[in-house]
Amino acid sequence: MKIKVNKFVREYLEEFNVLMSYPNGKVCRYKDDEIINVPDTGFMEEYSTINKGNNACQMGSFSYSNAIIPRLDIKMGRYCSIANGLSFIAGKHPLDTISTSSFIYDSNFYIFKDASMERIKKSYTHTPYGMLIPPSPPTIFENDVYVCTNALLKPGITLHTGCVVAQNAIVTKDVPPYAIVGGSPARILKYRFDELTIKRLLELKWWEYHFADFDNIDPKKDINYFLDELEDRILKRMIKSFDPKKMQFEELIQRSKQQILITKPISQSSLQPTPQEQIKVLQDKIKELETSNQKALKIKNHLSYKLGEALIRANKSWYKGGYVKFIFEVIKIKKEHKANINNTQGKAYQ
Repeated sequence: MKIKVNKFVREYLEEFNVLMSYPNGKVCRYKDDEIINVPDTGFMEEYSTINKGNNACQMGSFSYSNAIIPRLDIKMGRYCSIANGLSFIAGKHPLDTISTSSFIYDSNFYIFKDASMERIKKSYTHTPYGMLIPPSPPTIFENDVYVCTNALLKPGITLHTGCVVAQNAIVTKDVPPYAIVGGSPARILKYRFDELTIKRLLELKWWEYHFADFDNIDPKKDINYFLDELEDRILKRMIKSFDPKKMQFEELIQRSKQQILITKPISQSSLQPTPQEQIKVLQDKIKELETSNQKALKIKNHLSYKLGEALIRANKSWYKGGYVKFIFEVIKIKKEHKANINNTQGKAYQ
């Protein structure tokens, strides 16, 4: 599956120390918006990495590839070392049909599509490739597999634990544990150890432990000395099997779909008004006050307002003949109001 790298993808990869930059190894080697291809399911254990290309595959701890991963269906164990130039034999053409030509299984190939439309006005009826040649199963790299430069592999084979594939070898079938193979086609050249030692290595399953737990065991001495020391540490419970964290491809795919919310940073200038903005605010407030005063004056000069004030005064002095005074005051207010109206109309006509 193709996914686009974003902040969440990078953080997830960095959390598990997978697909890190070389030789720094501290940050994800992919940049934001870069497209990478990953399997739909599976995992990469912590401290595994692919140093080239944009393809990933399932990989165990402390395994690395200096080659571009050609297929997403590779399943790789721990402590594997892959040199530059790894490639796979391309899918074969059917051999037991009328022709090996692609028209048998791929009528969408443009030369066959166009020619068929010209000849019979429709696409040529074909059989799907998967029905003629079933897809290969995953290619398995077990543990401690070493593949040298420019190896060519047949899809679906298993490279068993401890084996070595020599430079430029063409491997068309499974490789036994701890065998060294080379040539075209590859054949067994020799085994890394004798039969009893190989059996001991496979039973001990040393790759299930963290290499740092082997500290101070001298690798220059005989392999069986190393195994003796390692077994002693295991029996004394000085070390225990390693349980690495796993970066899940399904989670990585989900994180690639998360949206990043971009917020505009608040500048200091937006927090503190400029002098011009402060003056504008004051001017607006002055205008509001002037408008309020004008409205208040209009209300005070209104006939109803004046009559209301006269009535209030009359209520306060009723015992001193306030209501009699109120009648005379109402007459006075009405005369003044009528005079003001006449003056206003007269000015309007001038």
